[in-house]
Amino acid sequence: MSAARKIREELNLPGLTPQPPWHGYHLGDWDKRWDEYAEAATSGGWRETGERTWANRRGGVKPETPVREASGGHGE
Repeated sequence: MSAARKIREELNLPGLTPQPPWHGYHLGDWDKRWDEYAEAATSGGWRETGERTWANRRGGVKPETPVREASGGHGE
């Protein structure tokens, strides 16, 4: 955030007025496997994550559907 603020000041853009909390708060439903996918992605295991998600695809589900509704409420 401080780096972004410095760049904005260098570009003479309007000032920022962040309001706490601007990070670290709950953004809604989060499934445990997404933590696993994030860990895999940052450690080079992105291909395995892709294979797992590809194997779980289903037709007739809107992209905005909460994971618990799309998966029947019990994970994959």
